[in-house]
Amino acid sequence: MSTTGLLTLGERYWLPVYRPRALVLERGPGCRAGDTHGREYPDFGARRPATAAPPCAVLAQARTRRENRHSAPLPGYAMRYLHTMIRVHDLDAALKFFCQGLGLHEVRRMDNEAGKFTLVFLAAEGSPQAEIELTHNWGSDEDYGSARNFGHLAFEVEDIYASCAHLAALGVTINRPPRDGHMAFVRSPDLISIELLQKGARLPPAEPWASMPNTGVW
Repeated sequence: MSTTGLLTLGERYWLPVYRPRALVLERGPGCRAGDTHGREYPDFGARRPATAAPPCAVLAQARTRRENRHSAPLPGYAMRYLHTMIRVHDLDAALKFFCQGLGLHEVRRMDNEAGKFTLVFLAAEGSPQAEIELTHNWGSDEDYGSARNFGHLAFEVEDIYASCAHLAALGVTINRPPRDGHMAFVRSPDLISIELLQKGARLPPAEPWASMPNTGVW
């Protein structure tokens, strides 16, 4: 088929479908079109100079959809974070650490005689909706280990030096002292890593924390 014939077919069948103005973007020396995957192409079907093309937000919208495709909620479905579960061997020791040491409070408790386990839910005053579930399996000697696929629990504190001093007085090892006045790490009796972060700006360096070395791992 001749070139003239191809152009005639294009005018009749192709351009009316492909050429909607919403897909034409003013860009550089000519017009370019884009798809929802962010790919861009020379828009030979526009058949007009770039200076004549009106501004278009289609490519920007396509990029936004692409960037947000992993964060968009399912239609009609709202997810809510509930809790993090931690298995503990000694429930009393765990409660002493989390309640007396970190200041969490017990929200509710459930003893299951048939399953031989106890669940205790804890929360911090500043974020009562985010709970920690302590699971105590009665008489279990299972080695829960310290797998690295779980990182840590993090809590914001009013005074990181005072918090660390309080934990140390309870016999808790400060594995990563707050030398920078901002961050510290400790571990629960079941070796759960706990990150403490200073609220607001970091505090000025202070002893004994500024010169205290790390202890163990966290």
